[in-house]
Amino acid sequence: MHWAVALLLCLCAASLVLNAAQQRMVGTVRVSGMLVCLFWGAQELHWWLAGSDSIVLFLACDLLLLAWFWRRGAVDWSDRVIAALIPPTAACVIFAWLRGGATPESYWLNISMVAAQMLLGLPRIVRQRASGAYSHGPLRPMESQRGGT
Repeated sequence: MHWAVALLLCLCAASLVLNAAQQRMVGTVRVSGMLVCLFWGAQELHWWLAGSDSIVLFLACDLLLLAWFWRRGAVDWSDRVIAALIPPTAACVIFAWLRGGATPESYWLNISMVAAQMLLGLPRIVRQRASGAYSHGPLRPMESQRGGT
């Protein structure tokens, strides 16, 4: 397995574990990050089973993610960046499809943008609680019980 694929698998596993922890702690999950991982995983599974990429699957996943953002709305800057990276990743895939295969540059550009989407989609509440960097929201009552402001 290529190290880039292993890295993305680790990011997906981190998303799953951190979202489970966040669900247990505060009752919410970071859906945008989980969707990026789910759709990337579906595309990767297709590649492993069929031995080739499916432009239809890529575009369907991108359109579903865009539709989810359009319906729900981007809540914060990281969701807006995840949504903004969808057209460039789709462009890399379309470029590779039209060309008959990706160039090394388009492959690494696409992988980098997907990794950035996965990183940005990781739950923030878990990271904020670990660092103690929260001032409002669902974790605020815990801080006030300790005498903080």
